[in-house]
Amino acid sequence: YGGKILAKAGGGGGGGGGSLSVPADWGVQYMEKVEVSSGANESALRDQNPSTHWQSNGRQGTHFIQVTLREAGVADLSIIIDESDGNYCPHRVRVFAGPTAAALQDLGTINTVTGTTGPKLVTMLKDARGVRVVKVVVEDSGGGCDCKVR
Repeated sequence: YGGKILAKAGGGGGGGGGSLSVPADWGVQYMEKVEVSSGANESALRDQNPSTHWQSNGRQGTHFIQVTLREAGVADLSIIIDESDGNYCPHRVRVFAGPTAAALQDLGTINTVTGTTGPKLVTMLKDARGVRVVKVVVEDSGGGCDCKVR
């Protein structure tokens, strides 16, 4: 997919196309563990650099990222996507969240494509208080088999 997972302790958000700098109050320090469905370089999900990426490996519809937060109480959770990644960019994701991996609830689908180029923040979850585990499943990557997460 084209996105990096970021957690934010306070309110607010980011966005827009073009050059993207990650806001200082967003960080990976809130993440205890990051698991991916396949592929290599999942450490790129935690480096806050929009030019690096994790790339999945497998059939469309099987790709996911699951984040376990250090503690419940993170305000927002977002990914960075870049539509210039073409069919590697996630077009639609489904978000699941809960207090544990065994108690995830389906929060619905998010359409991530807006027609802008360049990296942008896409909020997966707002007001995540009480949530420790978030799973993002890529449902559609624009016809591509694998996906990149920035």
